[in-house]
Amino acid sequence: MGLDRRVGLGASRIIDWFETDPAIDAKRIAITGASRLGKTVLWTAAREERVACVIASVSGEGGAALSRRDYGETIAHSSRRRVIRISCDQLQKVGGKANEMPFDAHTIIALVAPRPILLQTGSTDKWSDPYGEFLAAKAATPSSRCSAKKASSNTRYPAPASRS
Repeated sequence: MGLDRRVGLGASRIIDWFETDPAIDAKRIAITGASRLGKTVLWTAAREERVACVIASVSGEGGAALSRRDYGETIAHSSRRRVIRISCDQLQKVGGKANEMPFDAHTIIALVAPRPILLQTGSTDKWSDPYGEFLAAKAATPSSRCSAKKASSNTRYPAPASRS
């Protein structure tokens, strides 16, 4: 069992415990993670409906960035055995073949809908592909519109915030 799956299962057990503590509002649980754990929190929220909000920072490939864009980190990069292996055996088989997959990152975002998701990716972080994450969120928007919750209507890639 991969580390990411264990983290997701651990989050579920923690939420089980939160539900037993009257001092905790277990209906308002948010999870956050950066980079590899940005990927993990997206997958955890897709599997664990008790997560009320997700903040995924620089999740990139295997997270919120579109794989078919083939930009920045790619499935081939993610699936190679490195210091820490971050992908399952099945993903390793599709490295370099993203266009053959029957899904892309917008699917994981849609699975979390209609719960709020904040994708935090710096505009200069080309490795995690901020524009690819924006495109995936845009493609997943119809799934949020099917619910009573209001989905973002932002159809333009936002400009970086200016520093004062």
